[in-house]
Amino acid sequence: MSTIKTLEKKELKSDDIYRQLKQMIIHNELKQASPLSERKLSEMFSASRTPIREALRRLHNDNFVEITPEYGAFVARVTYDQVSQIYDIREMLEALAVRVFIQSLTPAKLETVNTMHTQIVSNIEAKKLKQALEIDFHFHNYIIQECNNDQLKKILFPIFDQVERILNLTQYTDAWAHESLKEHQLIVKCINDNDGPAAEEVMRKHVRDSKKHQLEQWIRNI
Repeated sequence: MSTIKTLEKKELKSDDIYRQLKQMIIHNELKQASPLSERKLSEMFSASRTPIREALRRLHNDNFVEITPEYGAFVARVTYDQVSQIYDIREMLEALAVRVFIQSLTPAKLETVNTMHTQIVSNIEAKKLKQALEIDFHFHNYIIQECNNDQLKKILFPIFDQVERILNLTQYTDAWAHESLKEHQLIVKCINDNDGPAAEEVMRKHVRDSKKHQLEQWIRNI
């Protein structure tokens, strides 16, 4: 019994380290290509090297960490091709998610969508682009979370972890914000009209346009 409890504690510790490191990478607190020393991480988290290695292995499987036998672990770089591929996958699957979301639409869900959209509009008009982008991201996450397809969620949420990291590595410009807002207004209208096929098409265009802006930023800034 004591052995089982010890294993459970190690797993929980590894899970906690994994989650915290992932958030630090997503929010660019750990920069691209930064070394991830097991010794330093052990000191940071007051943990042995076993849960540190397990967390790094999981992050490697999630494409957040690179591990090489000769040099150890590093924060993975995000490449131009990866951004392009992630947004291609997002286009197909998030378009499906919004259609499925509409199929299970409730008054409460509709109210949440409209409230979040109003907040996005207010922040863009006030030139609070960072806040607008954060709400925008939560808007898309909400559609996925509340769509009635568990398998789709399992695929899309890891993709959105990568999307969030990409957004934190690029700049949300005023021009991009206003272009994005026009598309958001169309998506919200389709949701209010209970028009799944139209929402699917608008979402696909929205993600394609977001991809274009991201890649332009990537060429200039990354």
